[in-house]
Amino acid sequence: MTLVSTVGARHKNTVARTVAARILAETTEALGVKRLFARKERSVLQALIRCGAELLLDGSLDTR
Repeated sequence: MTLVSTVGARHKNTVARTVAARILAETTEALGVKRLFARKERSVLQALIRCGAELLLDGSLDTR
């Protein structure tokens, strides 16, 4: 999760950012909201939210 959010979301290539967005979306959907917010490690949740916000602001429609 950390690798995708740090490297994939900030990559220069649009396709790489799109794949990172899809991986994050599928992972969060599979885990569910309750499991994400139940974690004691808030740093992972903060990184996920920050990465999601960056991907939503991306110029590529596929990434958003």
